[in-house]
Amino acid sequence: MPAGVQNIWLGFDGLRGFLGGELAEIEIVYDADFTHKKPADALAGDVALVYGPPHHTQGRFWWADQNTVMRVFYAEAPDPAQGPGAVSLRTAFQLVDTRLFNR
Repeated sequence: MPAGVQNIWLGFDGLRGFLGGELAEIEIVYDADFTHKKPADALAGDVALVYGPPHHTQGRFWWADQNTVMRVFYAEAPDPAQGPGAVSLRTAFQLVDTRLFNR
């Protein structure tokens, strides 16, 4: 895993998943240290330097064009150190094919 990353999730479009579908979503959930150093609003500020000011809806920062939606937010991540079934909020970054939003 890249430094600072706790989980990477890939989502595929189509019934056959990764065996025949197209990559439609990538979500990166950062670990606790990264989240402490760079909360979601700080990461959104960094992304805004390149892509301009984000939209902000329900705690999520997002940018969109004709093909892609890019989002920065807090994701729930399992936190076994806090007990069974416990979760902690982690900074997350997501790229999604806009076709998923147009269904």
